[in-house]
Amino acid sequence: MIKNKIKVFDVFGIFGGTFNPIHYGHLNIINKVIKMIRFKQIIFLPNYKPWYRCINIIENIEHRIKMIQLGIKNFNPYVDKNFFKIVFHKHYSIIETLFFYRKKYGFNQSLIFILGSDSLESINKWIEWECILNFCHLFVFPRYKKKYDFNQEIKCWIKKNQIFDINIFYFLPFGKIYLYDKKTLCNISSTEIRNLKIQNQNYYYKIPYSIFCYIRKNELFIKK
Repeated sequence: MIKNKIKVFDVFGIFGGTFNPIHYGHLNIINKVIKMIRFKQIIFLPNYKPWYRCINIIENIEHRIKMIQLGIKNFNPYVDKNFFKIVFHKHYSIIETLFFYRKKYGFNQSLIFILGSDSLESINKWIEWECILNFCHLFVFPRYKKKYDFNQEIKCWIKKNQIFDINIFYFLPFGKIYLYDKKTLCNISSTEIRNLKIQNQNYYYKIPYSIFCYIRKNELFIKK
C-alpha cells in the first residue's frame, strides 16, 4: 500500500509598510521571523502613500527604497544576498499586489504577509480586506507592548482562521492567521523618529548608522 506524501510548500514572505524610515524595529521583526520560519525569500513592499493613515511627512519612494537597501545591506552575514527583494507597485491595492504574486508564483507556494498588530486593528478599512486570506497567510506581531485590541468584526475573522502552530504554514499555501504573542518585536515607530528629527533630538540609536547618515546628507524629514 502506497501512502500519500504530505506536500511541504516553499514559503515566501511579504513585509509591507511605509518604511518612512526603516528602523531597528523593522529589522528586529525580520530577524526574529526568519529564525522561526524557513523562508525562501522575503519581499519588502514599501507603500507609496497609504490613504488610510495620516502621516506628517512622507519622503518620496526613491529615498525610502534606498534606506531599505541600506538597512538590509549588512543585516545578517549568513543570509544569502538574494534572500531579500525590494518591490514597489505605485497604484496597487493589497489584493492587487497579492494577485500579482500569485500569478507570478502560482498557488504551490506558501505566502505570508507580515504586519503589525496596529495594521490588523484597522484591516477592515482596507479594500477587499475579507479576500486577503484567499491569497496568503498573516503573521502578526505586537506593537508598543500593548495587548491585541480588535473590534468584534475582526475578532470573529481572526477566531475563524487563527492557528497556534506555525508549522502549518509549510503545509497550507494561504488562509491562516498567526498572532505572535511572546514578546513585543517593535517598540519603535517611524513617526517617533520623524518627530525627534523635526525637534532636533537624538534618534540615531533607533536606526542603522548608514541610514542616519543618509537622512542627514539628503536633508530628509524636514517640516516645510
